[in-house]
Amino acid sequence: KQMHGLLQALKEKYLELHILMDVYTGLGARASKYRNPVNDVGVTVLYGVDNLDSVIGGLTIRLAKEFTFTPKEFVDELPPADRLIFKLLFTGRFYRKLYRLYELEA
Repeated sequence: KQMHGLLQALKEKYLELHILMDVYTGLGARASKYRNPVNDVGVTVLYGVDNLDSVIGGLTIRLAKEFTFTPKEFVDELPPADRLIFKLLFTGRFYRKLYRLYELEA
C-alpha cells in the first residue's frame, strides 16, 4: 500500500513519469534477511512484490519493460565455470523468483 501511495502521489504531481524500480519478490524479501547489503544501512523491514498489479493497479501507470539482472552479453564474457554458476544463480527463472527490475511509464 505504501508503494502504491507513493506512485499515486508522483502521478498526481508530475504530468509524465518514467520510473526504474527494482523489487524483491516475497521469497526474495524473506531470504534477504540472511545476507543483504541493505542491512548495512539500517533497513529493518523489507517486503516483496509478487504481483506488480498490487502496486500499480488503478493508476494510469504501465509496465514498459522488465529487465534481467545482468545483460546476456556481460554474462557471456565470464570464464566458462563462472558463467555457468552465474547463469544458474543470477539469471532466468530462479533469479526471477527472488528479484525483479521494472521500467514503468505514465
